[in-house]
Amino acid sequence: MRRNFLWSFVGYTVYGLSQWVLLIVLARFCDPEAVGQFALGLAVTAPILFLLNMNLRGVQATDATGEYHFSEYMAVRLATTPIGLGMIAAFVWAMGYPGRTSLAVILVGIAKSIEAITDIQYGLFQRHERMDIVCASIVSKGVLSVALMGGFLLLVPDLLFGLIGLCFAWLLVGAFFDLPQSAKLASRSGSLKALIAPVRPGVAVRLVCSAIPLGATGFLGSLQASVPRLIIERSLTTRDVGIFSALAYFLMIGSRIVLSINQSTSARQAIYLQSGRVKLFLTLIARLILINIALGAAGIAVAALAGEPLLRAIYGPDYAQHSGTFLIIMASGALVYVSASLEHSCTAARIIGAQAPILLAAVVTLSAACVLMVPQLGIAGAAIAMLAAAAVQLVGYSLALRAGLRRHAGLLK
Repeated sequence: MRRNFLWSFVGYTVYGLSQWVLLIVLARFCDPEAVGQFALGLAVTAPILFLLNMNLRGVQATDATGEYHFSEYMAVRLATTPIGLGMIAAFVWAMGYPGRTSLAVILVGIAKSIEAITDIQYGLFQRHERMDIVCASIVSKGVLSVALMGGFLLLVPDLLFGLIGLCFAWLLVGAFFDLPQSAKLASRSGSLKALIAPVRPGVAVRLVCSAIPLGATGFLGSLQASVPRLIIERSLTTRDVGIFSALAYFLMIGSRIVLSINQSTSARQAIYLQSGRVKLFLTLIARLILINIALGAAGIAVAALAGEPLLRAIYGPDYAQHSGTFLIIMASGALVYVSASLEHSCTAARIIGAQAPILLAAVVTLSAACVLMVPQLGIAGAAIAMLAAAAVQLVGYSLALRAGLRRHAGLLK
């Protein structure tokens, strides 16, 4: 687990930093409106694709008994991804976004669809506890993203041109690295035929039925990142979306670190529970919580002590004047990090049904708070709403995990 964590940590840290570099390039060479269009694209596409992705990667990584074949996971993903792109296009048309904004959202959707296909291969790597392969892939994606999208933006400071480069970067890594590595894990010969095992239709349908609750969970979880941006765009301007998203990306860097920790331990958590070693499962959760608390505290300290000069140095003066909002965002991150680990532990323990109601309560809290506060307080109101929603989610996951483990083994008193 230590080795897997190290690989995952390095990979997701490099990838997160590379995406941050792209955001900084956007902020420095384009106006905040371009940053807002990019952020709006992520806000629109992420919930839709999370809904249809159904967290199949998490299901695959914790499939300790090999209930489903790789081909069945991939067949479901290949069927749902085009549906997601169609839903994104329909949403863009219904909202009546301006032409350039609509094109930006569609291009982000294409890039995220390529990523969705890669995600199934990551589930295979993760199930075999080969986070070194995941690390190599995401580092390659990050570096190539900077080289192509960042390079295109430096040549032509146009968001749409840069997004085309991003699509090509992710497609190249998926085709020339992820696919051959998947074949090597599936068979000693490394033949791609090993990945094309016959799909059992009844089993694939059962997989979809069992994963639908996780799709709802992913949709609601993604809405937590999207709702503030969507409401800011409706209540304020696309420029404000860009500023808010740039501030919130610091939280996303921490989330990448938390994700690397969670993904490097989720398979082991499932094994512990499958073999009845509940105490080891609980010990691992406790360690994860302590790490996340330390990470959240570090973020709060940085925002409190150096928020304004940090934002000024990285993004520019337009962003530095929102250092108070930055502090609130980092405070919400401390709660989000702990909640994320509890969520992964619930998935490993197959405590799935309770996750959607928890996230629904958080999204309702977030939406109501944003509607009430964003028109009055601007982007600071969205940050306060994030903090309230994170508190709801933390309490909910804590109670669900405790109740689920009591039912699982009767060892918690």
